[in-house]
Amino acid sequence: RTTPGLQTGGPPGSIYHCSANGYSNSNLFLVWLKHFKDHQHPTKENPVAIISDNHDSHISLETYEFCRENGIVLVPLPPYTSHRMQPLD
Repeated sequence: RTTPGLQTGGPPGSIYHCSANGYSNSNLFLVWLKHFKDHQHPTKENPVAIISDNHDSHISLETYEFCRENGIVLVPLPPYTSHRMQPLD
């Protein structure tokens, strides 16, 4: 669901991935997390926090283990609170 034209002209080091059905999933999120880790270099001694919504693609055992091992703290927002969290956008 992506075309080669969409994958050119982006910032250096950008990655482009798409699922077969066009929707986000836990595999794509893990690919993004690995890319994020490679560029931000979090560690257990110097962790980073990622604030995310509660989408199913952000919640998997593999994602949790990867984050724990690499100094990434996922902070999911509570469901049905976007009206209160809007200033975070």
